[in-house]
Amino acid sequence: MTTSRLVLMFGAWLLAAGAVAVTVAVVVTEIFVVVGMVDRSGSSYRLMLNIVTGVTFVALAVIPFVFRNRFRIGSDEGADHA
Repeated sequence: MTTSRLVLMFGAWLLAAGAVAVTVAVVVTEIFVVVGMVDRSGSSYRLMLNIVTGVTFVALAVIPFVFRNRFRIGSDEGADHA
């Protein structure tokens, strides 16, 4: 696979990771609002959104690097042998 294709695929992965991170952050923050840990009118709401978005985005962005052997085509190291 060419380098330019890998860079484009990683860019697409980052865009998807950003969308998923924002969605997860909104859901988690709203759960915290319902539980009473976060006040929707205060600054804690925005802070919680930013923290959850950042953590989720970083976790999703590093997945291709953490599992690179499993995603490698033609590699026997990442294949499950049952």
